[in-house]
Amino acid sequence: MTERERQAEFLKRLLKDGTEDCKRLKTRLIQAQHDEHCIRRALILMVLVAIFSIVGLGYCAVLLPAFFDNATPLLVKVFCALGLGSVICMLIFGSCWLWYRKASNHVNEECRYFVSKRLKPTDMTVAFQQESTVNRDTEVYQIETPADDAESRIIRFPRAS
Repeated sequence: MTERERQAEFLKRLLKDGTEDCKRLKTRLIQAQHDEHCIRRALILMVLVAIFSIVGLGYCAVLLPAFFDNATPLLVKVFCALGLGSVICMLIFGSCWLWYRKASNHVNEECRYFVSKRLKPTDMTVAFQQESTVNRDTEVYQIETPADDAESRIIRFPRAS
């Protein structure tokens, strides 16, 4: 799940109130997400078709004996048309995806504004505990580790002469 999807889910959970504005915003948020996902899937499909047409043209260039002759084979024309069509569709779908993404961002901002407007100032305050003080009657002990040469006695290495 991407960060954008997590934020949208969080906004949906914040819009759980049953008012008409919440329902309207939640519906718009779901619709904007759906539109963006659909157009992104179409864009990915066009990228795959373009890759397929490039691979097909590579196949034609390597394995068709009449590829470099003056007459172009039907298969080359099909792959060129498929590639050109997919590139045009990628441009159109890419611009539509950017437009839907902008619309989705706008709906997300509306939801954030709506939620922040409904929060009360008392909801955001945090009660801090007062500082604890140390009584002067208590004793403070300091722990010291004795400097013992115990480690050097455990492992003994022979000295090289």
